Amino acid sequence: MTRPQVRPPAEEDSPAGGSSGAHVVRRRDARMIASGVPGVCRPIHEADAAARRLYDQVAERSGFLHYRRNLI
Repeated sequence: MTRPQVRPPAEEDSPAGGSSGAHVVRRRDARMIASGVPGVCRPIHEADAAARRLYDQVAERSGFLHYRRNLI
């Protein structure tokens, strides 16, 4: 199975007349669905309020927190 190539939202085409993050995300998701991708996880930094507002509009929170421990 070939993995679909998905560019980050910043590299996507924005709608004419301005940028709309939700539009860009929905277009990318439509291509992923067409490629057979069943779901996607988008890590967003807790301090990135704009990104959190965007993804609150287009996705649902999973309820999971991501913790990391550097060992080196």
